[in-house]
Amino acid sequence: FVNLISVHALMNWPEFGSYSATEAACLSAAQCMRAELRPGGVKVLNVFFGPLETEWFQTVPPPKVTPAALANAVIRALKQGVEDAFAGDIAEDIRQRLAVNPKALEREMAG
Repeated sequence: FVNLISVHALMNWPEFGSYSATEAACLSAAQCMRAELRPGGVKVLNVFFGPLETEWFQTVPPPKVTPAALANAVIRALKQGVEDAFAGDIAEDIRQRLAVNPKALEREMAG
């Protein structure tokens, strides 16, 4: 099962707060699915992405993730057999910054 999910599931983006909350719920559901389906051999892959090159994010400045880049990230993650992958510069930046200082990132996102 491949779950395409905004990296803002991991850290709320107040400008798109409801969207971030919905994505966080999707992440929670994916974690549940991973636990429930693992005994049957089903793997769950979450691919976290930054703002997409779509109409929804047209007002957001670059960098954005193109649909082709997201598809390539999915293929790469499936080949690597990982459970979580990150697509695009923003997603990777948030992943790294969460590992270092999540509260600093939270304050910056709010600011």
